[in-house]
Amino acid sequence: MGSIADNDYSGHFGYRAANAALNMIGRGLAADLRQFEISVGMIHPGMVFTSFDGGKTPRPGHHDVEASVEGVVQAIKQVSCETSGCFLHGNYGQGVKPLSW
Repeated sequence: MGSIADNDYSGHFGYRAANAALNMIGRGLAADLRQFEISVGMIHPGMVFTSFDGGKTPRPGHHDVEASVEGVVQAIKQVSCETSGCFLHGNYGQGVKPLSW
């Protein structure tokens, strides 16, 4: 939801804008912290079934929390000084994917 390039449907404007702003902050932090060899990565957990949206049953495309966490951990392991400022999708433990801005 934080990608401007990957926005092929409407809705959730405030949520999407807030996530895009967080990505901008992350890129800025990556630039500022590079001199201290501190890495920053923005990681998308994917569509996860939680009670966040008030749902009682998973929607099509939603994944369970455990699969999402596995992907997020894999993505965290890919963040380094060389990749600092990256935007990654944990991809539910099925191989981390870079996301477009």
